Amino acid sequence: MREIKFRAWDKVKKEWDYTGCDISGYGDTFGIGTPPTIEISEFTGLKDKNGKEVWEGDLIAHEEYINQPSVVKWDEKRGGFSCWELSRKLCDGKMSEEDWNHRDFINISGNRIVIGNIYENPNLIKKLK
Repeated sequence: MREIKFRAWDKVKKEWDYTGCDISGYGDTFGIGTPPTIEISEFTGLKDKNGKEVWEGDLIAHEEYINQPSVVKWDEKRGGFSCWELSRKLCDGKMSEEDWNHRDFINISGNRIVIGNIYENPNLIKKLK
């Protein structure tokens, strides 16, 4: 069974707050009523090849294809975390469901590494346009 953990990205302070499952300081438990300046991210329960935890919103890539990362997102239809690659129609750094091409269930095996995330490293997303 995987460990259930959450973290909160503060858009104003530009920093993470690792509070475990108790995110009540940001609103109701599990982000219900969370202020618009906070983004909640869930731990997938997986680690990359270097042992780094993989979180929702992380950018992961095969070490030989660093310029082709995928974003870890929750897939409601599949009931699990999936890897999604950005399509070329992404504009102005804003993301919507139409801007993503679904890849597959998250696959961290082999040489996959976390190279950043969509909150701290928006410049990586802009490079993909």
